[in-house]
Amino acid sequence: MNPFLWVLTVLGGIIGIILLLILHLIFGKIRLVADYRNGELKLWLEWLLLKYHVYPDPEKKLEREARREERKRRKAENSDFSQSTTESTSPPTYKPKRKKGIRAAARREVRKAVQSVPLKDYAKTLQIIVTKFIAKFHCKSFVLQASIGGDEASEIAMEYGTINALLYPVLGAFSAAGRLHKCNVQITPDFTSEETKAEGRAVFTFRLYQAIGCIWEISENLYD
Repeated sequence: MNPFLWVLTVLGGIIGIILLLILHLIFGKIRLVADYRNGELKLWLEWLLLKYHVYPDPEKKLEREARREERKRRKAENSDFSQSTTESTSPPTYKPKRKKGIRAAARREVRKAVQSVPLKDYAKTLQIIVTKFIAKFHCKSFVLQASIGGDEASEIAMEYGTINALLYPVLGAFSAAGRLHKCNVQITPDFTSEETKAEGRAVFTFRLYQAIGCIWEISENLYD
């Protein structure tokens, strides 16, 4: 076989595989998994054998540095304790605190912002997704256990009613369209607690070009 033709064949095969992957990414199904536990929301996408964390963005280097700093801190505390027992008369030494990076501070602020979002806003987001794209999205699984708390009984009742009014029509629309495969929702008012506690997990499947339109719709309508 001519070497030139062989090179062209190999390049053509590689380009063809890349094009197939791009087409599958755009028109194939992608899984979106949302996990909400202990006031923290985690989102990630699954496509073929790949997994991409949307929020929070995992940075292994920062995690290793955090563990390393924690070990150093514990070691320093143990060392200070042992020195204080043997040299109680020695003057204390000042150790300047190490400044934390801007990226770590930014991630901390984003986490606080996500945790401060009321549960009803998440339900409203889900409502927009369903009402605008019920024919395009599938809900493979939706599990939610929530205990609604607050400062006053009227506030708890209003929050409880708002969440139910937003959430159950969404689930009903999915079920009526035959696109809700698994559902387990338990929402109860808790008049003895001042905080709302919730844990849940939802799995959706969609196509990329449909998701782009959905994100645009949410950005236009969620905070009007």
